[in-house]
Amino acid sequence: MPDRRCNRDQNTQPGSIVHNSKSGTALIALLLLWAAALIAAEASYKRPAGIADLSEPLIVAGYRALFTCSAHFFAGRPLADIKKVELVDTARLEFPDPVIDEKRRIVFAADRNRNVQIAAYRDTMGCTI
Repeated sequence: MPDRRCNRDQNTQPGSIVHNSKSGTALIALLLLWAAALIAAEASYKRPAGIADLSEPLIVAGYRALFTCSAHFFAGRPLADIKKVELVDTARLEFPDPVIDEKRRIVFAADRNRNVQIAAYRDTMGCTI
């Protein structure tokens, strides 16, 4: 059964094969399309749905509540120290200081619009939002 991808050229010696130009052209076209798709995909990258920006106010408030809760109730550190270490990266956003409720073992952290995130400390689970 003859190979459909290749033709035997009548001007060549027996056993030599000349590749079909149609299959070569199709392969090159396919590779060019693939390369163009990769370039287009990189140029127009967008975050997948559901992923928030790291400066999203509620994300920042949740981060501040959770890290303040862990540092205070688990490690026993005061808020002034937590602000210098864990919360230093969010200081430029000028959010209100987190509020620590010692009695209920919870931390409230708000954004500039007063949307509040709450982190609670439990002996069996640590801090959770």
